[in-house]
Amino acid sequence: MTRFFLAALAFACAASVAFAQGTTTPAVTPGVVIPYGEYIVAGAQLVGSILVPLLTATIMALLAKFYPMARMLISEALVERTLRKWFDFGVNATAGAVKNSTVTVPIGSEIVANALQRAVNRADVNAVSKWTMDQAGGPEEVANKLFRLLKLDVGAKAADIVAPALASLPKQ
Repeated sequence: MTRFFLAALAFACAASVAFAQGTTTPAVTPGVVIPYGEYIVAGAQLVGSILVPLLTATIMALLAKFYPMARMLISEALVERTLRKWFDFGVNATAGAVKNSTVTVPIGSEIVANALQRAVNRADVNAVSKWTMDQAGGPEEVANKLFRLLKLDVGAKAADIVAPALASLPKQ
């Protein structure tokens, strides 16, 4: 029986040497290989998963805080720009009126009347002009704001210019 074990041991040793010669050993590289690319990608994903919710919450908080002010500034700017366009139309549509010049009461009244008529006509067909008319306070307030854009002779009064302009509007 010992002969059998010795024969099995000899066979195992011979087989292991024969199998070991068929394999190759890996090349030895100098130093340690660190997969830094994988570390960078994993770190970026970690930072992104933390920063994206924080930045989103911060942006939402800032919008919630400053949105009313931004909305107010944008709407005031839109109203002023539209009033200026209506006023420019009134100046262009009035005979004897020159932009940025001093005007008399009758010409000023005609400028305001033409601009106000343009505003009312635009408000009937255009949603933005209607919104602007509503934001400005209606035809009476638009007439007063248009009056403030005029350069008038000394002694001219708002009532002398605004009342005829409002009277010239067709009744609705």
